[in-house]
Parts: sequence; structure tokens; C-alpha cells
Amino acid sequence: MRSPKWATWENELLHKWYPEFGPSWDRWAELLPNRTYKARVNQAAKIGAKYRYRGPKSWTKAEDRLAVAMLAEVCKETKRSPNAVINRIAHLIRLNRERSRKCA
Repeated sequence: MRSPKWATWENELLHKWYPEFGPSWDRWAELLPNRTYKARVNQAAKIGAKYRYRGPKSWTKAEDRLAVAMLAEVCKETKRSPNAVINRIAHLIRLNRERSRKCA
């Protein structure tokens, strides 16, 4: 079953925001609730909208403080060192990525 034809306003949204945020932007679910990730990628390519990765965005001082506080809390709750917690999180992220690749 084919999805409905893309409306002009949907293409305009892709033209405006796709180059900045790419296909995985969390707001797409709100802005285009009936369009899948794959549909966004395909339509963006069709209309010539290209994602321009600009590297990682800088963290704010408030975000840094929050990350450190969260790490301290996990260390306190688990009685593990910061390095142990960080290594475990990195391990879990790798596992999640591997699972995601197998499902795709």
C-alpha cells in the first residue's frame, strides 16, 4: 500500500528543516506524524534537500553540571566508580547499536 502523495506544505517543511536537522530529528514525529524515517529520507532526496552535518553541538555549562550530577548519582546508587559507570554505558550503547543493525 502506497502512502499518500506528499503535500506542498510537507515538502516545504523538508526544504526548511531537513538540511539543518536531518532525517532523525525528534520533532519530525510531531511535524509529519504520518511519515516514516524512510519516507522522509526518500522524499528529501527526491526534492533535493540534503542534510548538512555541522559536527557536534557544544554543551552548555548547565548540561555539563547535570551530566556530572547524574553520573555522581549513579555512582552513589550502584557503589561503582565513575570509570566503571562510563565504561558500562559505552558497552550498553555498543550493544544497542549492534541490535539495531541486525533489525534493519
